[in-house]
This record gives sequence, C-alpha cells and structure tokens, in this order.
Amino acid sequence: MSLLQRRRTARSLSLSVPSPAAAALLHDPTDRPSIAAAVDPALAVATEIQPGLYLGSVQSVDPFLAAHAGNAAVLNVAQELTLGPYTAPPPVASMHLPLTHAPDLHAVVRDANAFIAGHLARGRAVLVHCMCGVARSAALVIAYLMAEDRMPLARAYALVKHKRAIAPNVHLVAQLVELAREWGLPSELGSAMVTPTDVDRDLLPPVPPPTPGLQLAAVMAPEIAAAMAEADAVPAAEPGDTAVCVV
Repeated sequence: MSLLQRRRTARSLSLSVPSPAAAALLHDPTDRPSIAAAVDPALAVATEIQPGLYLGSVQSVDPFLAAHAGNAAVLNVAQELTLGPYTAPPPVASMHLPLTHAPDLHAVVRDANAFIAGHLARGRAVLVHCMCGVARSAALVIAYLMAEDRMPLARAYALVKHKRAIAPNVHLVAQLVELAREWGLPSELGSAMVTPTDVDRDLLPPVPPPTPGLQLAAVMAPEIAAAMAEADAVPAAEPGDTAVCVV
C-alpha cells in the first residue's frame, strides 16, 4: 500500500471510528430515558420530505398506513423494532433493516435506496422510520436524496432538517460524509447542521413557526456533549405522563 493510500485509509477510519474519548457521543441525545417525555410531540407524526417520501417514528406508522391505505410501503430501520403487527391496514410492502445507533450505512444504503425508489416509482407512499425518526431513519433519507437526486450533503441535510427536527449522531454524520465523497458529491456540511436556511435558501420553503417542545439539533461533538449534559437536567417523566418515544 502506497503512502497516499495509507493516508487516505487513516483519514477514512478517523471519520468512521471515534476515539475512546468520543465514544460517549455516539448515541443520540434522545437515548436518555430522562428526556423521553420531553421529545417534541411533532415527532409522532410522519413528515413528508418529498412527494410520497415520509420520515417518521414508530408512533407514526399506523396513522400513516391509515392515511395511505392500500398504497403504502414501510421501511423500518430500528434494530429494536419488529415489523408489525399493524392496527391499520398493512402496507403493500415492508422491509426491516435492523440498524443499531452505530451502524454501517454502507452495508444497507443500496437496499434502502432500491426499496424507496422502487415503491415511489409505483406511485406508493413510502415511510422510513426508526424509533423517533430523528437519527437512523433520517440518515438513510439523507443518503437517498444524495444518491437518487445527486444532492450535495449540505443541501440534503438542510432539506430534511427544515422539514423535521432531526439529530443524527456523530457516527451517522461521519458516514454520510464518506458516502458523499464516494458518490462524487460535495461533502461539506457547514451551517446546514445548525440552520438549514443558511444553505440554498431558494430550495427551501418559508420557515414555519417553531414547534413548542424539545428541538434537538445535530451539531458537532462539543455541542452534542453540551446538549446531552443539559438533557440530564430535565426531570424524569411523572406517573401518568406520556412519553412520545424512547430510542
């Protein structure tokens, strides 16, 4: 292996495998049981990212199926969730890609993109979901936009974040950067991780009023650490409270 190849390999690994000091940042802020009841209630509703393509949580599955009865496909990307049983009419097709919070996106992105593209081409509504619909499923929807629409990473990230309060963890973001480079797309994120309206303003519709509740932004490592520390200060749910989701 040449020196250049070794340097490229080392650079790739540095993006994919965090140091032990950063290991605590791998999981999503919503992993913390203490903030389960504070997660934005809007996350329980499937969000249409593009015509026919929806991003959602486990709570959004049955309402989505009821709204698209007989014409829906569901992609479940949460390891901890099984497919069904559904209280609404079952989907025409479904797929389960059991991802952890530190998955290898390269191993599943081809199958995920084929499933989404194939059913959209048939005129079906497609829901991609994990537990809360903010990290694993969001990362795969971003990857789909990059692969199918040739969107730069910043534009795809900004578009999804504008529609839904997403929070991919450091591991997922690093792999999205790698995928963008492999597919010959611009991989810089810049301000897209903080405020999508700073990226391609002409692409995005007017920003709606903020939704009350916890808005978890996906930011760089120090900010993630601060967000997680702040989350620990949120009181645990009281008896009778309804937790929207626990990743």
